[in-house]
Amino acid sequence: MLNRCPDCGQYPQTFADADGWIIECAPCGREAKGATRKAATAAWNEATATMTHTCANCGHFEIGGAVDFCRLVRQKREPNDFCSRWKR
Repeated sequence: MLNRCPDCGQYPQTFADADGWIIECAPCGREAKGATRKAATAAWNEATATMTHTCANCGHFEIGGAVDFCRLVRQKREPNDFCSRWKR
């Protein structure tokens, strides 16, 4: 299983090219390459292993009341969503 992108929180796409396999996040362009699909997946997951930030543990996220809310982007958020302004 692939980790989400640490830059934007989206799931990446996997595809093959002439040199091997590429895992790429289309919205932000982050990528990892490998000779095999397994190697590319390992490279992607290793590079993104430190990603632990979700909205629920952000200082801007408020849980409770009728709505879970992010004050930074001023919108309702699910606790496991990634913020569009997430930074490591």
